[in-house]
Amino acid sequence: LKMANASAKKAAAAKKQVTSSYLPILLLLNIIHLGITVNRGLSKYRILVSLIQYVVTYFCYQGIVLDAQGGVGSSSKKSLAGGAWLDLLGTILTSQFGGLFVGAFMDSLIIILPAGYGVYHKFIKGPADSGQSKKPLTPEEVQAKKDLEERRRKRAERRRQKRA
Repeated sequence: LKMANASAKKAAAAKKQVTSSYLPILLLLNIIHLGITVNRGLSKYRILVSLIQYVVTYFCYQGIVLDAQGGVGSSSKKSLAGGAWLDLLGTILTSQFGGLFVGAFMDSLIIILPAGYGVYHKFIKGPADSGQSKKPLTPEEVQAKKDLEERRRKRAERRRQKRA
């Protein structure tokens, strides 16, 4: 129970840290975008695209927060919280401001880049988990894996006995 509490506290701290970092920036950028959009005149197309962008931005933000909470226990994780959600957020923000300043074709980034990414991983690179080797383990690797599992099992048993 103590470990679960510590983990929950770390997850809450990670959520608070990510929220305090990303939320003000995203709100400011979206308010600026909305102001420029209204100033330039509203068309049905611009309203629809902006609403889609705001909704996707919200989901990206939620994904970044969840990623930060999920990565709490991982000591090897030293990258930014968010993972692919952060990439998608960058695409959305580029699409938002590019659509206003460069041209309406920038709005198509919402569809083209994620679809291209999916096609690349599905057909060219292979499945998303292709970073893991699909070749069979060597006997040494199998033995090392069994030893590790046995050590974990014994450690868990000692913890259970200690608590009892």
